[in-house]
Amino acid sequence: LHDLRPLARASVDDVVQRFYDHLLRFPDLRELLEREPERITRLRTLQREYFLSITDGTFDDAYVESRLRVGNTHQNVGLEPSWYIGAFALYLRLAIRALVADRGEGAGLLPAIEALVKTITFDMALAMRTYIYGGFVTRDIADQLGRAANLAEEALQARADTERLKDERAAMVVHDLKN
Repeated sequence: LHDLRPLARASVDDVVQRFYDHLLRFPDLRELLEREPERITRLRTLQREYFLSITDGTFDDAYVESRLRVGNTHQNVGLEPSWYIGAFALYLRLAIRALVADRGEGAGLLPAIEALVKTITFDMALAMRTYIYGGFVTRDIADQLGRAANLAEEALQARADTERLKDERAAMVVHDLKN
């Protein structure tokens, strides 16, 4: 994640802009975000800080506490869990697109993508914990969300395994051709 810091600094404003452009397309979410004057401006600043903080790679007690506070705040303002999870998914897509645009495609991106997925999944789990303990999400919904997160993690692992196998096979073919 530390290696992504220069890219994060260079792309943060575009990612945050695209993030809020997308969120504001939904009338219910737009109404919630625009309910207070300057809320969106304040949230853009906080989102920018969060985006950059991920590349610090510091996931200590203070980080966990801050993520729990954010989840609790979202729960308290009435943000539906599906919106919150959707926002994490959107953020992850935007970050990966910025990474691919900067570095191109290939198996070399997998460690960075896996690190981003782990971090975003961790943050999402912390946020959902605040929804569950705050009574916003029933245990049944929480179990469904947990299964969805596990499926996503398994799909990413399967893709990483496939890429690794492709690289190994390509190396074997090159070796055999050389011989």
